[in-house]
Amino acid sequence: MSGHGGRRRLVPAACCAAALLTAVTACGGGGGKAAGSAGELLTSTASDRQDKLVAEAKKEKTLDWVTSFAGPVVDDIVKAFQAKYPFIHVKVNRGDEGAIIPQAIQEIQAKKPSGDVFESTASGALEFKDAGALVPYRSPNASKISGEFKVLDEDKNDLLLTDRISYISFGYNTTKIPKEAVPHTLEDLLDPALKGKLAIETDTTSEEWIGAVLHKMGERRGEEFLAKLAKQQVSRTSLSGSAMMGLVATGQYAASPSVFHNHEEQNKAKGAPVGWVPLDPVVANVGQLGILAGGEHPASAMLFIDFMTSAEGQKVLKGQLYTPPEEKQPFDSWVPSRGAKDANSYNAELKSWAALEKKYFG
Repeated sequence: MSGHGGRRRLVPAACCAAALLTAVTACGGGGGKAAGSAGELLTSTASDRQDKLVAEAKKEKTLDWVTSFAGPVVDDIVKAFQAKYPFIHVKVNRGDEGAIIPQAIQEIQAKKPSGDVFESTASGALEFKDAGALVPYRSPNASKISGEFKVLDEDKNDLLLTDRISYISFGYNTTKIPKEAVPHTLEDLLDPALKGKLAIETDTTSEEWIGAVLHKMGERRGEEFLAKLAKQQVSRTSLSGSAMMGLVATGQYAASPSVFHNHEEQNKAKGAPVGWVPLDPVVANVGQLGILAGGEHPASAMLFIDFMTSAEGQKVLKGQLYTPPEEKQPFDSWVPSRGAKDANSYNAELKSWAALEKKYFG
């Protein structure tokens, strides 16, 4: 399974938004709109939409994909997409979001955009939206994706569609945590049987989990809960989510409330004695797709988004243990960036959650 590709605190792009919107217009994006017939085709719902997209893509011949994906999933996606559209050559710009997103925005500012389509976490996608760098479109697959997993413009066109979800909740070592001590609610984490057996990471994974606690309980009750949880002697370590699950799998840590479900599945497939249970609300770390303003290959970008949100694309992602957005879950989930107005406000929320993590567990 691939990594999650650069989960990080946002570096707000609002400071360059005005200049960027001017640049987008100059690039033919019309302030976030695709120019002329290209824009009409991207938002078309006509019966000949697919045929026209394919005809245009054959002229374009190329797709520049900006992504924070890591690992074999990148090659798997490119191989499957090019098998369906062999006339489109995919060029991949892969990297941590801290590098590739500012680069893409700066290129649009400089009127030299090199990206057509991107896939990143929701927080990264928020930076593109905040900078006015997204082109509206309409995918026939959007109707199967619930509202919490997509972003629309004022005309009800798609701006961002989720193509994969990684759920975050309680992961544990089955040899360290007895069945009767496995929690089923957040309050169950206060069970004396779990004292000295819990650990959290010092990154956005645990910070967003703290955000979920506040989202569920409210500010006052949430902080009261965190204060009680701190008395459980929770370990705090500077690890990634993947590394944390690895140490839970080996028994160095017995459990963590902020573990990716697909990391647990990966370790379980290797024979590790691990389990995972959802404690509502489960954090939903989503990956989202958008078309970048000024790109030279908009039709190919649209075909790529259609593919990634189709049964064919979802099969590739499920093969890497990502969950499709339309797959119903027996638990409540929460997208941390969903309620944020812009990158600045989300960054402020992350900082406040990080402060609480340090206050109670540092």
